[in-house]
Amino acid sequence: MTRAQAEESVRRSNGILYQGTVVRFDDRGVVIRDKNGKEEEIPTEEIVELNLGLSVAQGRADVALANGDFTQAAELFLQAAQGESRPWALRRIEIGLLDALRLSGQHLEAAELFLEIAAERDDPAFMARAPLVWIDGTTIDEKALEQARQWLAPTASPMQRLLGASWLVDGARSASAREALDKLRTQPDRRIGSMARAQYLRASANPPSDEELRQFHDLIETLPTAARKGPQFVYAQALEANGKPVDAALAYLWVPMVYDQERSELAAASLYHAARNSKKAGLNADATRLLDELAKKYPESPWAARAERANHGSDDPRDIDGDGSSSGG
Repeated sequence: MTRAQAEESVRRSNGILYQGTVVRFDDRGVVIRDKNGKEEEIPTEEIVELNLGLSVAQGRADVALANGDFTQAAELFLQAAQGESRPWALRRIEIGLLDALRLSGQHLEAAELFLEIAAERDDPAFMARAPLVWIDGTTIDEKALEQARQWLAPTASPMQRLLGASWLVDGARSASAREALDKLRTQPDRRIGSMARAQYLRASANPPSDEELRQFHDLIETLPTAARKGPQFVYAQALEANGKPVDAALAYLWVPMVYDQERSELAAASLYHAARNSKKAGLNADATRLLDELAKKYPESPWAARAERANHGSDDPRDIDGDGSSSGG
């Protein structure tokens, strides 16, 4: 019996076992159809047992992604797709591949796959997977930048314009990117409008007022938890720009401690900036502890290399006493 023919099952936290054919399985949960055609949706947080016949290749890809080996995960997801025919399983593989591409800095490939899936996913939580840039100085290859310039055209979709503006806003096309973000802030589609507001603040040349900061913090609170980490990083940067190092350090820590479950560069950058602001505030012991945590949790990150240099008394202006800008992804 093939995986597609085998009966699949899901056990809910209340003990009920549902058996039949899976219709959907993703970050939202499982939809399963029984032999009478009745469908039941079980949210992720209520699932305690799954028997879905996932392949060994899919399991290996999931493990690589969870361990932060994003390049290897992308290769394994592609392999897993070759031996799968169930639509829900193929979509799950595509979402895993999207995460791997996004987290490994393959911006264009991630964006193309994101746009394809986003056409079917209108839930705000899926915006957490948009390959938006949150760290100024992130390296994006020329092919992706050329596509981003095309996406700024009025004929592009709002989602394409959001992606393109995000990639270009701290480069040579910053003025046109900021203009696009300004218009997107009022998009009726709240998924796009909220992220455009966050990106527009990221691109702002002037520190926001206290009232603007309060309003932006309120906006973050309206977002699904999974989609908050990028806007939270921008909020922390704004606090830092306003000369509030203690508040900024605490705000940065929300990214790796609460909102990020992916071992992303954004989480590593947030730890680094939290350490910088702790040191600015005279909290040297806290700064050292955060740098040690960064080096331990994200040893392959360029931010960890900076942490190591800072802990050994580096006088490199890019390190903890400098501006902390990045040339990494």
